[in-house]
Amino acid sequence: MVNIVDVSVLPTPGSSTMGAVIRCLGGVNLEVNGRRVPMPPQMQRLLAVLIVEKGRTVTVDVIVDRLWDDRPPKTATKVIHVLVGRLRRLLGPTLEVVTAAGGYRLDGAVTDLDRFMNIVAEAERMPDADVALRALADALDLWSGRPWGEHGDAAWLRPARDAAEERYRRALELWGDLMLQTGRPQAAIARLTTAVEAEPLREHRWEQLMLALYRCGRQSDALRAYERARTVLRDELGIEPGPGIRRLHLAILQQDSALEQRDLSTLSEASSFVGRRDDLARVEASLVQHRVVTLVGLGGIGKTRLAAEFAHRRSLRGDPVRWASLRGLVNRDQLAEHVAESLGVHVEDGESAARTIAAALGEAPLLLVLDSAEGATFEAAELVLRLIEACPRARVLVTSRVAIGLPCESSVDVGPLPMPADDVVQGTALELLLDRMGFRSDHIDDERRAQFFGICAASGGVPLLIELHARSTTLDDHSQLMPHGHDEAVRSAIETALGAVDEHAADLSMLISPFPGGVDEAMAARIAGIDVNVARRALRQLAWSNLTKPTLGRSTLRHQSLDPIRHELIERLTAEGRERAVARATEQTTDRFRALSPGVGPVVTSMLDGLEDEHGNVRFLLHDRLQSAPFAALSLAVAVSEFWPIRGHIVEGRHWLERALASARPEGPARWEGVIALARTTRTFAEVAALRVRLEDVMAEMVGTATAEVDGVLLASGMMYLAMARAWSGDRTGALEAIARASVINDRIGNEWTTARIDQLRCLDRALGGDVLGARDGQREYARAMERAGDPVNGAIGWYLAATLAD
Repeated sequence: MVNIVDVSVLPTPGSSTMGAVIRCLGGVNLEVNGRRVPMPPQMQRLLAVLIVEKGRTVTVDVIVDRLWDDRPPKTATKVIHVLVGRLRRLLGPTLEVVTAAGGYRLDGAVTDLDRFMNIVAEAERMPDADVALRALADALDLWSGRPWGEHGDAAWLRPARDAAEERYRRALELWGDLMLQTGRPQAAIARLTTAVEAEPLREHRWEQLMLALYRCGRQSDALRAYERARTVLRDELGIEPGPGIRRLHLAILQQDSALEQRDLSTLSEASSFVGRRDDLARVEASLVQHRVVTLVGLGGIGKTRLAAEFAHRRSLRGDPVRWASLRGLVNRDQLAEHVAESLGVHVEDGESAARTIAAALGEAPLLLVLDSAEGATFEAAELVLRLIEACPRARVLVTSRVAIGLPCESSVDVGPLPMPADDVVQGTALELLLDRMGFRSDHIDDERRAQFFGICAASGGVPLLIELHARSTTLDDHSQLMPHGHDEAVRSAIETALGAVDEHAADLSMLISPFPGGVDEAMAARIAGIDVNVARRALRQLAWSNLTKPTLGRSTLRHQSLDPIRHELIERLTAEGRERAVARATEQTTDRFRALSPGVGPVVTSMLDGLEDEHGNVRFLLHDRLQSAPFAALSLAVAVSEFWPIRGHIVEGRHWLERALASARPEGPARWEGVIALARTTRTFAEVAALRVRLEDVMAEMVGTATAEVDGVLLASGMMYLAMARAWSGDRTGALEAIARASVINDRIGNEWTTARIDQLRCLDRALGGDVLGARDGQREYARAMERAGDPVNGAIGWYLAATLAD
């Protein structure tokens, strides 16, 4: 029995229906003269069908499908006619259900959802933030619940429901942006907290809440909100927070003055730029006249910050800018390779890194910034000379403590910030000090002004020392003024800063100083032998006191000691403490790279960015361990051997592996792992074939060793590389024998991924035997298998090889 409508609740034919209002938010309802009219589910569903298609004709067949899904009654058409008739009586003359083209059309309907969408659209276009905020508040008040209520789950309603809900989310986030922009963080916290709890995977809501908490003086709560967001994203999606929220976290750690700006979108990663207007003009003028300009000055004087600001302004003008840092350069003979990596330029085996960089830069006008060249001035000069010869329209801006020594070079001396004079604050050391301490010049009394003058004078106008003092000096303690003389002033500033942090932070500042790539929380905890939560608190203290510089890595926040603080902290570190820190860092880094599971399963691409952050430290650790612990160096090199070919560091990887094998002179399993890792760190079958003699020797040892003492996965992996080497050398019979041995092992311990790798080798045999089309099809199947196994890296290699065979 089909329930239609209780006619007792319908208005009489002569009653006024001018007040009929359709509501969609929270459920489909109809109000007549301010009173909600009870409607059975079928009537609500019919109204929903007409609303979502308002202004368009909906055929009877479509209505039948949407009212009863796949099981309509025999009287469905008649029921619809009756429902439409009843609905017409409810709606009256202002809202008309028109019969047209075998169906019905609803005209003149404006629902509460329509009003919501229109108000939000208008608010988005309003130039006045306060007016837009009031409009959004009205729109959000209209939102009384889910669009179409329980009917919203219907497949035909889902797209409209999803669009409406996404518009609501955007409106809520726009409201949050405007509340922050108009200086109302306290009033926004409650609704922002509810918003993040409702949808914790929307990162922008966490950004808004963090910034609101920070602006209300609740820095610790803001940092805790970041930790909650990070935990949710890790647990739910297995990812780290995105760059926007990480940039905000970094700014909160540094108490960046840019956080006080009203518009969240204007927050930049760099700290505010104070002074140096004349220096910017000097750099601009010098680069007009010269193709190579070097910013010269003491450590901590602000050369890198000046170069960064100049490059940023150039990029805002639309000029191409490339940046390469020489910080963390271990071997000065590999400076060009280091620069290529910083620029993201891939250097092929046997190619000149300088020539490859020049080709990548091309003949277009651009600015190349080469930062921190003082550790390798001769090599830097040689590279720069080759680049400007090959790139006629390129200009190079170098930062260094001394000039790099080119005849065509122009030096711009970067000196201390000028001392304040009388009421002149802008562009002086005092402006930087006030900015970093959060004071306004018109809000300090004469006594405090005098003290600030003293700090500026004691720091000699060196920005690094001013920033150290800004975070670590107690204003009431007049005894903490620094002595004159740069080196002595640096030591005094570091002493003051260390005195402002706890014991864990002070110890950690020295323990992490040797690592050129900086450390994340987990590495800091391992190096210091402390809990990660203790390490996190210690790192935050170091960031607040400017003893380290937090930077955004590819996956995590990293903390790095900067020159000249780093060199002073290294000097304070005992030989025993340094050895312990480097040994622990080597173990931690080895464990991290082993997680790629070479030869066992898919390459976990989500991990690669995080491992890229560690690559600078890998170079340092390998260089250090080769001198004192060659077996540790070999273990690390073997662990990184899966990473190097994926990221294109083939030549460098082979270099480190060969050095580690020569230095450690391993026997047994350590030698087996090293040689097989060397075979893994190749790009072509020919490179694998060049290792055939060593592979034959290693595999003979492994096969001749008791099975219980041999790692089956390593044995199978070695057999596969031996098969490649034999096949490329023309020994097809030997290759097939090695593949057969690998297959036997794989049947016992393998999986879909390893099976696909063995099948790929059989494709190589097909190609060598002349069956190129069969090999091509096999490579395609290999690519699909890798994608099914969750390994897009090897999948892409398979598709590339298939395309090559097709050609």
